[in-house]
Amino acid sequence: MPTASKARDVNFNPPALRSTSPRVQICLTAVMLCIPLLFSAHAGAAGTASEQANVEVMIRQLNALEAVAQRSVDLPQDPAQRYHLDYPRLVSDIARIRQGLQDYLSPS
Repeated sequence: MPTASKARDVNFNPPALRSTSPRVQICLTAVMLCIPLLFSAHAGAAGTASEQANVEVMIRQLNALEAVAQRSVDLPQDPAQRYHLDYPRLVSDIARIRQGLQDYLSPS
C-alpha cells in the first residue's frame, strides 16, 4: 500500500532534461511558461492598456530568450552527451510564440 511519504518523494526529472545545462532548462521553462499565455490571450482582443503592456513585456522577454538561444546554436556539442537540444527548433518555436502575441496585439 503506497504511503503519503512515497508520494512526496516523486521527483519530476524527465530523461530529456537530465543531461541539459541549467541555461537550457531555463530557456525551456520560459518557453513552456509563455505557451499557456497564448491560449488565454485570445479571451479578449488586447482589452486593457495594462494587458497590452503585459503582452509587450512578454515579447521583449521572448526577444531576450531568442538571443540566448541564437548564441547557443554555435556552441560545440559534447559527443558524449546522450541528448542535445535542437537550438534552431527552439528559435523557431520562440518566433512562433512571438508572432502569436503580435497577432493578438494587432488582430486582422
